[in-house]
Amino acid sequence: MQPPYEEEDSEIPVPVDNDLELRIHDIFMAHDPSGNKTADSETLAIIIRALGLFPTNEEIREIVEKTQKKNQPGTVHLVSFLPFIAGEINKGRYKPDKVEDLLAAFQRLDGENRGYLTREQLKGFMTEYGEPLDEEEMEEMLEVAYDGFDKKVYYEEFVNKLWYKPKGEDDVFVLAQRIEAEKPPPPVESRRRFSQLFTSQSNLARSTSQSAAAADSSKK
Repeated sequence: MQPPYEEEDSEIPVPVDNDLELRIHDIFMAHDPSGNKTADSETLAIIIRALGLFPTNEEIREIVEKTQKKNQPGTVHLVSFLPFIAGEINKGRYKPDKVEDLLAAFQRLDGENRGYLTREQLKGFMTEYGEPLDEEEMEEMLEVAYDGFDKKVYYEEFVNKLWYKPKGEDDVFVLAQRIEAEKPPPPVESRRRFSQLFTSQSNLARSTSQSAAAADSSKK
């Protein structure tokens, strides 16, 4: 259950405990010019992509539903989003597809192994098999993919344009692994077994008997 958010949004404290949470906080706030620690669903999708995550549109809708304000559906406060998305990153969720998998998908469409597709082939492929895109999104994608001079889509070049692999801890998954590795091991609760307790009691009784015997011997 989400909190009612009766306080002013900007006044709600947002705990930040490690570098991953700080990264999420900073990227969220960079997309929040009003500074009230909230984002609508469209802005949240941009924030999620800026973190280097690649959920589907349906998964983004699920994130919004799970983190949105109780009294304002479609609006997400950082205090709910930050721990939720940090947990998803720690689980390895929303990682991008491997570049090899993307190339393989295009190569399957390129039955003649020509190394390129037509604009119509790519558009049909994305409409039927890819993440659903509206007309504006489709045109933006084609603008990047389409070589207007040759009138072809060289898909290997297109994938390389799309694919960006952040290095080191610029990758939030690498950052999360480092933070997890630095966590101290959980304390081991020291509990003696019944047999150990029995042995301890026996040793105590034996020690007491030996002390008593020594005391009696010194009196004689």
